Amino acid sequence: MKPRIYLDIDGVLNSTTSDKLATETLPEISSLIKKDLYKNKHLLHRLWSPTAVSNLKMIIKETNADVYIHSTWRHHFSLDELKSFFKFWNINKSCIKGLVPQYKLSSERYHDISWHIDGDRLFSRDSKPCSNYVIIDDYNMTNISDKFVNQIVTDSNIGLTEVQSKKAIKLLK
Repeated sequence: MKPRIYLDIDGVLNSTTSDKLATETLPEISSLIKKDLYKNKHLLHRLWSPTAVSNLKMIIKETNADVYIHSTWRHHFSLDELKSFFKFWNINKSCIKGLVPQYKLSSERYHDISWHIDGDRLFSRDSKPCSNYVIIDDYNMTNISDKFVNQIVTDSNIGLTEVQSKKAIKLLK
């Protein structure tokens, strides 16, 4: 089984700093989003941090990992839309394998991730647990379960750093 990256977007690829930078460098996009977020939500990925995206690319390149989105973005965009956002940033959309399902048994996404790691057996008897994974999120889940010791906790003001990317690579190799 290939290694997996369970990826959040806000606070990882999209940070407070990247939002501020985008406001300065892409004022027309920023103003459209501020004017009508729902109508212009398809532009949100343009505000991602180039540095954080580059760091994610490094993890994918070094580990050949599959990416599963557990971000709240999974509730607002289809998998194909999200793949197109990653393609915009020159991330091969074939490595974006899926959206972590939201199980109705809980409103907490750490349960969704945990069930997905365990093999998603609620939906498929043929699925197998995943043992080689990393979770990248700005919400710290490390004290919830031993499954989350493989979490890289980002700072939502900065996003995914090079140091964190190297740590993720070590966890996945």
